[in-house]
Amino acid sequence: MHPMPVLLDHAHDTISLNLQQEHSSSHLAMSDSHLLITGPAVFDPFRQDDPPSRLAIEDLITDQLQFSLFIQALAKMMAEPQDQLIAHYQVGGIHGLPPVKWNGSGGDDSVSDNWKGYCTHSTNIFPTWHRPYVALYEQVLQQYAIEKANEYQQQPAGKTWVAIAEALRLPYWDWAAKAIPPDEVINQDHIDIVTPDDKLNPDGSWTTTSVVNPLWGYHFTPPLDKSFSDYDYFANWLKTLRHPTSADASATDNPDSLKRTLKLFATQFRNQTHDMLLLIDNWYDFSNDQASKHDHNAYTSLEGIHDSVHNCTGGDPTTNVSGHMAWLEFAGHDPIFFMHHCNVDRLFALWQAINPTIYVTPGDLPHGSWTYPASNQNVVDETTALTPFWQTQEIYWDSVASRDFRRLGYTYPEFQNVGTTDPDALSQIIKDKVAQLYPRERIVPPRAPGHQLPNYREWLARVRAKKHGVGGGFSVYLFFGHVPDNRNEWLESPSFAGAQHFFVTRDVSNCSNCQSQADIDVEAFIYFTEAINRVKPELFPFEVDEVEPWLTEEKLLHWRVIRHSDSTIVNSDDPKLELQVVVLSRPHDQVARHHPAPNRGIEVHHGITVGRPGGARSG
Repeated sequence: MHPMPVLLDHAHDTISLNLQQEHSSSHLAMSDSHLLITGPAVFDPFRQDDPPSRLAIEDLITDQLQFSLFIQALAKMMAEPQDQLIAHYQVGGIHGLPPVKWNGSGGDDSVSDNWKGYCTHSTNIFPTWHRPYVALYEQVLQQYAIEKANEYQQQPAGKTWVAIAEALRLPYWDWAAKAIPPDEVINQDHIDIVTPDDKLNPDGSWTTTSVVNPLWGYHFTPPLDKSFSDYDYFANWLKTLRHPTSADASATDNPDSLKRTLKLFATQFRNQTHDMLLLIDNWYDFSNDQASKHDHNAYTSLEGIHDSVHNCTGGDPTTNVSGHMAWLEFAGHDPIFFMHHCNVDRLFALWQAINPTIYVTPGDLPHGSWTYPASNQNVVDETTALTPFWQTQEIYWDSVASRDFRRLGYTYPEFQNVGTTDPDALSQIIKDKVAQLYPRERIVPPRAPGHQLPNYREWLARVRAKKHGVGGGFSVYLFFGHVPDNRNEWLESPSFAGAQHFFVTRDVSNCSNCQSQADIDVEAFIYFTEAINRVKPELFPFEVDEVEPWLTEEKLLHWRVIRHSDSTIVNSDDPKLELQVVVLSRPHDQVARHHPAPNRGIEVHHGITVGRPGGARSG
């Protein structure tokens, strides 16, 4: 069944359905043509049945044969020379560096003065731009898998290697359900798979071969692009790193630090994802991390959650420098980036199904980009070209064309066998699945057996700041009680209540979109009801008349800011940052959407932090 209606507005009959039309063997034959973004080449988007599903990475790993093709296809894509259009290096670089024109999209080739980038972060088309981007990676990856499948002489029982490759889709890393990826992704430099040289045993099993694991990281070919040298230690590293052990060329990954950090943030990821999917009912607050236009939003956006995942995966700035995933300029080179963004797209698809009548609302981009002309009247909406992703030789994909993700040849497990195409019925089905996938933890007070769980107020901090106030990415850490003097102890401290990481480019001179956003605020929300319950459980059910005066008088809420580029602590009252930490509360039972729009019982308590460095501006 279709997850949502198929849209036929934009001359889709001209879509190329075969990547081989655009390149021979592994290389693109460009001439005067563009590589068309079609998604996997073997699926006809006009078919009425469901395309193959993207799988959670854990599930793909359990399919030994398909996972073997995935690993070999990824390795082949990474082995492509870095000057090839469909090399991992080139496709990953679309997201940031190196500053080169991709697929004939952009201005003058003299990029030293004219490079403006394709960035759409903190804009209303953040979710839709990344959809054809991920589909491009999946499209190339599957083509390599099909080529590899043709090298096998022995076929599995009941299927062929080519058929397995044709059903292969990019896996997603569902960090909201399972924050820590499998060891096959983050903790093994070699991996056992079935290669064309392996044999089928009489019992139906296969012999295996140990190969270098491409999921462990991407190896750059020296010399590195000169743009890397502007970013300190990135000029030293010839491999993408997660939680690097140092800034030196000898640095390695630290999987234990990565696991520790992701475990600490697992509940925050799950709670924020639950609320984002079920409680945000407008495009502006859902789609990007710009501060809400009203004072009663209490939910972190899709991009805001995505920001924290990026930084938690790249490193822990309280203890050391951060690796590639924590830097907007370099994140696309880490292979986990595309599994991360595959999940971002999945969450986008779930939100679409829950809110079938809501879609891209207009925004602005006055400075334009390399492909959007600068204009004070420049409106970015659902018809804005999603550059550099060509749909035909003449037009780019836009948000209208990519609204139905099925057109790009994939679906997700939540949409399989739903038994309906009715939007209202599908909305309820997906809501139920989201509630099961991402259950919100609740505080259970001492009570008599059989007593109904009471409702209570939930307390949270809204963190708002200038996006480019500190010159790159930054993190805001929230504490409930004493803040350790040694920041290496912050995340393990009993007083640590949560943090929000903001994913920001350091050098805005190469990004027109970032220049447009010189004065914008970004925001996210950190929950701290558990901290209140830990310190003063007798305040349950945490009503305003008891909690607000207590928090105001005791001043237990504290915060610290760290800049990612040099891991230094930034003053909370830094005038360029304009940090505002404001306390809000809301009924916990609103997770079931019992409260009507627009504020659903949300209250803002400026007085709790007013007058403090980085606190509320007014009472």
